[in-house]
Amino acid sequence: MGTFPQEEVKKALVNAGGRCECRRTNPDCLKKHDRVRCHESNFTIGNRGIRWETHHRTSQAAGGKDIASNCEILCLDCHKATRTYGG
Repeated sequence: MGTFPQEEVKKALVNAGGRCECRRTNPDCLKKHDRVRCHESNFTIGNRGIRWETHHRTSQAAGGKDIASNCEILCLDCHKATRTYGG
């Protein structure tokens, strides 16, 4: 399993604009977000104490690269809701 280089994560965080980027059709996931603030935690990316994770938009198995444009910033709950979490 690869990880994003720190410089790519920094770019992805800027691109995220201070919000969880979840756009899944998973109803549990969609209920939590209004694209600005995580309803589960009530935090945005700029807040301290919330756990944000990186996720490959296109999986590495499908040829996805460890670059900012392929990096999605998700809160932990949304990341867990992805079908490839932990795999």
